Amino acid sequence: MKHLRLLLCALLILTMALSTCGAVAESTGGAVDPTTMTPEELVQYYQAARAAGTNDRLKQWYDPAIFDLSDLPEYNPDFEVSGTIRQWGSNYIEDSGLVQMWEAEFKSFHPDVVFEDTLTSSANAFPGLITGQADIGQMGREARYHELNGFQRQCALGYALEISTCFGSYEVRGWTFSLAIFVNSENPLESLTLQQVDGIFGAARSGGWKGLTWDPTVARGADENIRYWGQLGLTGEWENARIQPYGYTFSYNFPDEFEKKVFQGGQRWNEDMIEVSNGLNYETGRVINGGTYMIEKVKEDKFAICYTGAAFLTDGVKMLALAKDENSPAYENNYENIHNATYPLTRGIFAYANPLQAANPVVAEFLKYITSKQGQTLVAWDAKYVPMNAEYCQMQWDILEDARQKSDGYFAESEGVAQVNGAVLEHPAVDFIGTMMVPVAEVVNALGGTYTYDEETYAATIELNNIVATVKHGNVNYELAGEKRVLSQPCFIVNDLMYVPVEYVTNTLGVQAVVDGINVSFTLN
Repeated sequence: MKHLRLLLCALLILTMALSTCGAVAESTGGAVDPTTMTPEELVQYYQAARAAGTNDRLKQWYDPAIFDLSDLPEYNPDFEVSGTIRQWGSNYIEDSGLVQMWEAEFKSFHPDVVFEDTLTSSANAFPGLITGQADIGQMGREARYHELNGFQRQCALGYALEISTCFGSYEVRGWTFSLAIFVNSENPLESLTLQQVDGIFGAARSGGWKGLTWDPTVARGADENIRYWGQLGLTGEWENARIQPYGYTFSYNFPDEFEKKVFQGGQRWNEDMIEVSNGLNYETGRVINGGTYMIEKVKEDKFAICYTGAAFLTDGVKMLALAKDENSPAYENNYENIHNATYPLTRGIFAYANPLQAANPVVAEFLKYITSKQGQTLVAWDAKYVPMNAEYCQMQWDILEDARQKSDGYFAESEGVAQVNGAVLEHPAVDFIGTMMVPVAEVVNALGGTYTYDEETYAATIELNNIVATVKHGNVNYELAGEKRVLSQPCFIVNDLMYVPVEYVTNTLGVQAVVDGINVSFTLN
């Protein structure tokens, strides 16, 4: 069955690649003269060139067998969930077919889950989360300050849940390649520490950002700047030669991740650094990554240095091994060290969500599946991103559990009031990301009905005036008098209480409900 599923996924990816190839070939159409094109036409040409390059890289880049994933935690759900998962964000997991494989296998555990994907760019992930149109924001990079800040203003718990779904690639453009430091092949250096990299590319700073918190403890002075090769112990013609750094333009996402990993969240760069952007090859209709230009400069100038990815490694330059600090070993940039998370400039792929979603089994189970042995096996089979190791997978499950516990506190401390016929219930009404939810047992008991819960089947049954309705933990599907119906949001257990959307009570028991802000009043007709 597993091999059949992988074969079907392979056919799906091949079909996508062939259809994309035809569309791109038609849109780029060979050599063009950019001087005859309007700005709008240039933008369209760039988009077509980008799509063509993405299509070129849909192949498998490594043998999945190089990673031993036998010790990763397995996904073995205790119950089925049902509902819709809306994903916005990165196109790359969809372009390669990875997200389709994840969804197909997840649905083998939970057949009644529906996915609605709007996966066009990482830049769209947080707009989807902030506007409430997305449950999960899939990102091919770390969230930036303005994205986190915008979401923080909307989120009841004040932060975005961040789950690592896999590691970035080693050398695949677009698939978040690990960053690397390149020098001319004549340069005697073989390795650097991150502090030395900071000294070369960075400048004096008064602090750095840790998420949305300014940390002045990571400040450093100009005395730590490294501007000459002799400061790194090189002698002879190198000793007094000034270092010429190259890096990506600050409008791109590369500098943001470099700042977080090397400058500890600082944003001050070497005053001599030359910024480089991507370009276009109008003969081939392909994007030329700025890394190509930087590598050429390092080949031409032996005193130059740059940061980019292994995709651009060529004769005349070399990648340096990197150490976390002076007391740590230096690690090369390669598949093994990315998987082991020992290479310091390994980049992550992330799923972001409202942390309250950790209480919602529909979303939480999918995130747990992605970070399981099964989910990471498909990452390796896709062979572009690098699967996480067991420690990192378990770390994500721990993050989910921590968020679930915070959600328990949010539900318990809600100031929302639930009333039945004017009597206030013991436990509050709760605004769950725009859906008002109430403890159904207390509502039903206050109305004169009965409530039972079967722990083996995770099913809650309510009865009132010959009305019988059953719903299971983590489900939008429910039964009313033997008839199957569907809610807009799932019901689930929090703090040993089954919380349900207000619509569940009104639809099943025929009572009236008035929602006033975070307060809910029920009245029996």
